Amino acid sequence: MVPPGAAETTRKLINFVERLRSSSDAGLRGVALSLSMRKLIHIVKRDCLHPGELRGLVENASLAKFLPSVTRLSFYAELDKAGFAADSATSTEFSDDVSFLLSQHSVQDRNEALIPDVLFYDNDQ
Repeated sequence: MVPPGAAETTRKLINFVERLRSSSDAGLRGVALSLSMRKLIHIVKRDCLHPGELRGLVENASLAKFLPSVTRLSFYAELDKAGFAADSATSTEFSDDVSFLLSQHSVQDRNEALIPDVLFYDNDQ
């Protein structure tokens, strides 16, 4: 299920989720419950395709921007403790790509479609 070269990333991610599950903070335990095994496998596969984006993938999977502020700060602190730091080379590379795209001339359409970053599905429970 997990690519062969991702053993270290997988171990690091599972240890992080176990640390969240054993936390005394109820908010962090709730975040750990939202990180299912299926999401973890998806995160590891995406990290193999795009290395250096692991922190962003974990933040998006846990919906960190929608967490209460205290829980979000605790979550970010746990991410830092686990070593999920933003890769500076990747962020520099990304900023170069963004500056290139912004320098290009494009035609703006008058009808803007707003597409959310996070999709919610109604699942039967």
